[in-house]
Amino acid sequence: MIFLNQIETTIRKATSQSYDSVRCAITLLDGYGAVVAHIADVYSRVIDGYHVFLGVEELVRAYMLQNNLTVMVPSVKHYYYLSGESASAPTTQDLGIVYTGAQFRKISSLTADVFLSTYFLTHYRAGFICAGMNYRLYYYATQSETYTIVRTSKTGSTNTYSGSVSAGVGFIEVSGYVGSVQAVVTMGSRTFTLYYIEADVYESFRFRNAFNRYEDVAFPASVTESPKTEYETAQQDSVLQRYDIEEQLEFKIQTPPLPAFTYQTLLDLCRSSSIIRFDTYMSGDMTVNSNSNVIIKEYKFDKSNEPNKPLVLEFTLQYSDTKRNSAIDFR
Repeated sequence: MIFLNQIETTIRKATSQSYDSVRCAITLLDGYGAVVAHIADVYSRVIDGYHVFLGVEELVRAYMLQNNLTVMVPSVKHYYYLSGESASAPTTQDLGIVYTGAQFRKISSLTADVFLSTYFLTHYRAGFICAGMNYRLYYYATQSETYTIVRTSKTGSTNTYSGSVSAGVGFIEVSGYVGSVQAVVTMGSRTFTLYYIEADVYESFRFRNAFNRYEDVAFPASVTESPKTEYETAQQDSVLQRYDIEEQLEFKIQTPPLPAFTYQTLLDLCRSSSIIRFDTYMSGDMTVNSNSNVIIKEYKFDKSNEPNKPLVLEFTLQYSDTKRNSAIDFR
């Protein structure tokens, strides 16, 4: 099992010849050995005695992203043959692949197998949950496993819930109970801590993370709606007029100081290709739609290199449904 971003240096074929190029046909197989994709005519040059197939990572990444795959098991098989010659016996390499959308820090012991057994499908081991929301914690398991959720209340009392999961990719859902301080989820060597927030105004999102799984995040925030008008002008009878007027809303969100450990979560949120914003209770009022797809247009972090110094995030979003961005209230 390897991370997707390791493929580029893994797929190569030794050669004693000085061919200018080599052609590669890549066949992706599912868990039953059936062909699910075939990519032909991938070329490479000879580097240090090896035919190294650069760019294969992006081909596999695109396939996994489009098919919402987090783990490709059992393998990707790569068939090599030299350009301009008759095809030789296929050289195959079996790789179990874990989708990754970002580089990891250089940790020699953090292999894909170690990661899957010690982490849930997220970069980090802690997050926020707000009262009234549910938090989905994704995992990958090679066999059935049991898990526990231990909640701690403000009074210090604990409540434990146990369950089991089947092999494969799935999620454990943790509920945000009012009066709780934290919830610790444990499955095998994996541990994740959720800290509860009780705030009158907060934002909650679900977004595609670096492992191609939806991840949840919530935090206190203030929201400013700013109308932005765009139009064309024309002069008629010496009078300047506006036409094709569009009034769109931009939603500017700013957090109070947050713990530094939330930085990577919030960075993944801002970079994500798919984001859902949950409408929340704000001072007793609830907006009409329960959730909506949004895009984050720009963002800014105020973050210190001091590990315990809080950070502040500001970002601007718009709804993917353009009607919801209209300055005219359709509710």
